[in-house]
Amino acid sequence: MGDPRQHRDSPSVQNHHCEEPSKPGDITPGIVVNAHYSTSTYKPLCRDQVDLDVWVNAVPTNASRYDFLMSGILALASLHIALEDPERRQPFTAYALSYHNRALKQFSDALDSINPDNCDALFAFALITALLTFAFCDSRISAVSRTPFENILFISRLLRDLSTLVDNHEKWLRDFQSGTVNSLPTK
Repeated sequence: MGDPRQHRDSPSVQNHHCEEPSKPGDITPGIVVNAHYSTSTYKPLCRDQVDLDVWVNAVPTNASRYDFLMSGILALASLHIALEDPERRQPFTAYALSYHNRALKQFSDALDSINPDNCDALFAFALITALLTFAFCDSRISAVSRTPFENILFISRLLRDLSTLVDNHEKWLRDFQSGTVNSLPTK
């Protein structure tokens, strides 16, 4: 089967509108970000065929149904461009922050009503948020100058919050996967 990172037929992430600065004659940044996710951003996330299927098929399919996940994908791809291309670092970091800020509000609202339909999208977005948090600590793109210790504290807070999310819903998620879910967890 070969290396899944060599996969060339990745589906496109649906174009999503964001308040993006642009200059006359520029290609719409959303289109650039969309293309980058489907041709490049997913590759470092994939170790095997299962990962490839998740990041190339399942996550974009869920993102077409949940705006917070679509915005998360576009934030991740924007930040990937910013890290790869110093000439475009500033605008694409701004796009990443814009997409992610919008997604966080929608994600928070969706957490209040977790259900079998949205749990995969919520979990995928939580993973994307963890990836973004690590990337935002990169001094090349961070607007905030932090010491390495402050970065560790920042990341540990995020991981604690993600751990709380998983812990609160772990049994339900496990039961849902096995098809034995009876009711949703309560807060």
